[in-house]
Amino acid sequence: MSDKQNEIDDFQAAAIFNDAILKFSGRVAERYIFTQQQQQSKSKLLNHIGEALALPPDLEVAKKVLLSTMSALYAMMLIVLCLVFTSTEIITKEVPLDFFESYGFYTYLYSLSVIFFIYLFGYVVRSKYTASSKNAKKLYRLDSLNVDAFLKRMSQLTNLDLEEVNSDHPHHRNFSLRKRIENSTTCSPNKPSSKCTVAFGLGTLIYAGLEFLTFFETPQTCLRWEILEGINPVLYMIFVFMQMYFIFTHCRININKNKAIAKFGMMHVIATNVCMVIRTLVKESAKEIFKSGSVDHPLNSNKVPENECEKLDIIGDTFEHSSIYLFPFIIEYSIIGCAVIYQMWSHIGKNPTYLIFQGDKSEGNPDDLTKHRPYHLDWSSSSVGLFMGLLSLVGLIISLILYFALVNQEKYRLLAVLINNIMDTLINGLMILAMIFGFYQTRKLSLVRSEKDYDIISIISASGIVVYAAFTVIAGMLNQDSLEPSSLVIINGVFEIVEVNIQLLFIADLKQRVVSEANKGEKPGRQTTTYLLMCNLALWVTYNFEIQKGNATPDQSKFYGFLPWVVIQRITLPLCVFFRFHSSVVLTELWKNCYRLKRVE
Repeated sequence: MSDKQNEIDDFQAAAIFNDAILKFSGRVAERYIFTQQQQQSKSKLLNHIGEALALPPDLEVAKKVLLSTMSALYAMMLIVLCLVFTSTEIITKEVPLDFFESYGFYTYLYSLSVIFFIYLFGYVVRSKYTASSKNAKKLYRLDSLNVDAFLKRMSQLTNLDLEEVNSDHPHHRNFSLRKRIENSTTCSPNKPSSKCTVAFGLGTLIYAGLEFLTFFETPQTCLRWEILEGINPVLYMIFVFMQMYFIFTHCRININKNKAIAKFGMMHVIATNVCMVIRTLVKESAKEIFKSGSVDHPLNSNKVPENECEKLDIIGDTFEHSSIYLFPFIIEYSIIGCAVIYQMWSHIGKNPTYLIFQGDKSEGNPDDLTKHRPYHLDWSSSSVGLFMGLLSLVGLIISLILYFALVNQEKYRLLAVLINNIMDTLINGLMILAMIFGFYQTRKLSLVRSEKDYDIISIISASGIVVYAAFTVIAGMLNQDSLEPSSLVIINGVFEIVEVNIQLLFIADLKQRVVSEANKGEKPGRQTTTYLLMCNLALWVTYNFEIQKGNATPDQSKFYGFLPWVVIQRITLPLCVFFRFHSSVVLTELWKNCYRLKRVE
């Protein structure tokens, strides 16, 4: 009877660990030496794990697939509606600009997203305090003599935690397994996505705040006055702030309750971010076209609002001049929001038995090893890359100053464009050479196994640079009336495409490497990493000004036409800006983490 009861207890313990132990149980158990009696207990435990791991019924799988499909279709419907609405405002003369802004579509997007984030914050708070005595897991008995070693290793591999309680039986030890929210659902502030979210979120808030202030410059007696044009920017600011805070603090949340609400809510947030990208790109492109007064591509000539309402243009003028610098922040912030929220959406219900023990945090959670430990930056093996990068930054800034000083003078305009392109080509060429040397150096670093996902955000943003450079190369090859040397345009575009692809490969390779005892003094490849970091910062500054340098690409504008080239720039340049900033943040993390020795677990 006792053996039967022990077997039942073992089965219950196995059911609690479930998926967490599944991935590691075989590998972990083999790493310990068991006595003959313990070996039998281990075999029973593994057998029960296999039985507990039965696949869910087909009906349950079908429900999950149907729920995911329906939520994705809902998001697609919202995005298609946004495309139709914004296109209608631009194309037809019967509908004024911001017509659908005044009829509740964006109000629906913002308000429902805000409500969903309130629900998520409530979910986090509720889950945080469920580890009370009435919600604590039932005590189960594990009577293996080597349970300490086994559970310690399991804690390191699965981020589980354990609390031992008093036992009435002299030959058994009792443990309380509790679910905890802090480390499983919170996001480290050192993650690149968290830093980028805050940086671009602040720029987005400034843009929305200025847009809100312009509402008060239109008198209520004006026929164009609509109350929703004042409410929507406020709702958008609330949405931006809540999403920014949630991504910064809870980007690893794992939702296992009310999955339908979570699926549809997160897809609604994704659709809201995509709609903001569409709305911003269309509005800013329309502003550029109307400002130019192009007669070759008239869209809707009556779209330019006249000052028939005696509208004050104090804040409005400030907003118009600053929006060209601020609107890329909306694009970049929305891209990060979509990527992070999509990751949450794809993991809903994936880990329903994820447990975190409450033991020694320094042993149970490897992330806590360095969280509270002071770390001083080590600048060794970085000085050459740092000063070469600073020199490149100075060169790019000088080229920008010369461009803006000469571009408005007719006889020096071509010289300004040439200086700008020559400097870009030189920097891209130097970065390519530096990365080739860096690949040779980083071979000396030790390879480490990494199961991290690919950096989808970098790949998406890099596509913006590749598309922009590809259009530049085509214009240089086929334009017969080129104002600047075609060879320079082609070389600049090709260098940029090659540099971006090599940099993606270099970063992906460096993520798999770490310094070892043998080369901790040399730190191979750190000079290259430092130089790339500084160059990406310099190019980030350049691309920010590139957005307003309308005359910087006269050949491309002439070859494609003014309107198509404006649209191409408005779509690709924000991605270029984001790629350089994101790469700088990622390289900073690699510069710190790859070149310091870590404790062996």
